[in-house]
Amino acid sequence: LPVFWNCIFKTDVVLRNNFESTSNKFKGVVFIDCDFKCELLVEGVTVSENLFRNTETFIQKIKKIIISNSTFEQKLLLNKVKTNDIIIKDASFKSKLEVKESEINTFVFKNSNVDKVFDAYKTIFKKFKMEKCIFEDFSGFEFVEFGDINNQDESYITLFKHVTFKNTSNFRNAKFFSGLDLENINLSTDIQPSFLKVEFYGYN
Repeated sequence: LPVFWNCIFKTDVVLRNNFESTSNKFKGVVFIDCDFKCELLVEGVTVSENLFRNTETFIQKIKKIIISNSTFEQKLLLNKVKTNDIIIKDASFKSKLEVKESEINTFVFKNSNVDKVFDAYKTIFKKFKMEKCIFEDFSGFEFVEFGDINNQDESYITLFKHVTFKNTSNFRNAKFFSGLDLENINLSTDIQPSFLKVEFYGYN
């Protein structure tokens, strides 16, 4: 298993399976305290490792992350990340997915499912779009900041469209600077989301 420690990547990094293999199982690599001055693309694979094992204080910089048509068998930790974009489509997360204490300009999460905990604690999302997704376990958005107080056009509205929360969803102390659209959201009849101390700011 290759391990990259304290590396700086200047050209795009692509994680795909070897086309000569009869399986799409990706043996994986591990990145520890690496910066990406480029795009990171994960496409069409089943990832069996936790890709990022950064030290606790490391702030990771990645130009753009694209995950498509892939399955993650182990937890994926995108914590303390500064990036322009995270785009996740047609993905399955069999374990925990964390996007905590990060700064993300655009976050798109579409047609993807999370079987275990999803946690975005204290992350800043300028543009946030979530569509056709299912969360089987706890979903945490505590102290999250959505939108941009200085950009009130429709592209900055926080959107949850056809999103299913089967367990507790916690938005406590979240801030919505550019509006919130909960179009056709699906909730468990037994467990209602927590919006305790949520702050909404004007949308024109």
